[in-house]
Amino acid sequence: MIVTYERNGNSFELDTATLTPAGIDYLLQYGFAQSLQDSVAGEAKRVRIERAAKGDTESEIVQAIDDAIAGKLGKRYDSIAASEMGLPSTREPLATLAKELVTKKLAKEGKKVSKERLAEMVAEAVETKRDILVAELARRKAFDVEVEV
Repeated sequence: MIVTYERNGNSFELDTATLTPAGIDYLLQYGFAQSLQDSVAGEAKRVRIERAAKGDTESEIVQAIDDAIAGKLGKRYDSIAASEMGLPSTREPLATLAKELVTKKLAKEGKKVSKERLAEMVAEAVETKRDILVAELARRKAFDVEVEV
């Protein structure tokens, strides 16, 4: 398996077949912990604002935050344990772009679909419209210019 990371024009690729067990352990542990953390990012702030606006006491707010975070962590854990992470490929540039375009098309048409159907539509777009997606990514990268401030 090849894992990739791209940011600010830098691209890194790693063939997991070349890793030692310690390297694989590190990636799995870090990825697992980061995925759980990502699932609750911003949740405490969102709940605090929402509950404060309702006039809840501090102890009620803290309990609501704890409950919300526990729920989100549990949901993410369950999805990982069942290998049902939604659209994990959205970290891939082609899938990210496909999801963006499919979502825009659905919105323009006033249509709503389930997460599962969206995942199917994204996978289908990546498979059948790969050349178009690659060209669009290239166009966007060519347009990406640095601005001096």
